Amino acid sequence: APTNVDLLHVKRLWELMEDVSLAAYEAFNRGDCNKAVLLYTKALTLDKHHRTYNASVLGSRATTYMALAQYDKAVQDCNAALKYRPVYFKVLLRRARCYDIMNLYKESVADYDEYMAKAKVTPDDLRHVRRERDQVQEDWDRSKYRRDGWDNDFPYSSHQRVPNEQHRNKAHEHAGGANQNGPLRPPYVPPSPTHYQVLRVPSTATQDEIKKSYRKLALVYHPAKTAQDGELFKYMSAAYGVLSDKQLKAAYDMELRYRGH
Repeated sequence: APTNVDLLHVKRLWELMEDVSLAAYEAFNRGDCNKAVLLYTKALTLDKHHRTYNASVLGSRATTYMALAQYDKAVQDCNAALKYRPVYFKVLLRRARCYDIMNLYKESVADYDEYMAKAKVTPDDLRHVRRERDQVQEDWDRSKYRRDGWDNDFPYSSHQRVPNEQHRNKAHEHAGGANQNGPLRPPYVPPSPTHYQVLRVPSTATQDEIKKSYRKLALVYHPAKTAQDGELFKYMSAAYGVLSDKQLKAAYDMELRYRGH
């Protein structure tokens, strides 16, 4: 039978696990994503046998990697979280969004379909996710159409392009530009205190509006274009990482109300 010493050890371990994960969450909300990653990584070492806790931490670290635009690492964390907890549908949706940004449309659509088939969500949430899924399908169809057309006429101009060039072309289309030098870059106002202002949307913006604005801004100001855009891109990605996640957004909105925004 467990002794008082054993119970005390378990209690202290739980307190430490909660403290570290909370500190990571607070660092993330401050926009200090690198520190949040370090703290979430530390949290994963505390009890390697606690599947539920580790799944939650991995899911949160995946969100942080998304804010840092490290989508490959975010996908890896989502994969690990789903191994611990196969019914972690929030993480499944997170992975679908990562795949979409990475232009892995087939994988993204598959995750969206699984989410819609299995997750128990409200009709409104389901409609929103279905709209996201349909947009990914449209992007996928367009990419196949463009690829087939280019391959027929220009054998070196489609799938053989380097990933960064494909990403820039997609950015160009989303931003609505027709100039070969990329979309016109409006003067950028330094990031303001709220994530909504960083993404240039009102606090009443829908998820579709938030996603559309993030894609347009983040892709136009991607650090691949100019080195000085790196800091701006980090702010935009951190803002989107919070506002695109229903649970994180709710917590953030509550924090804004307390701050008087």
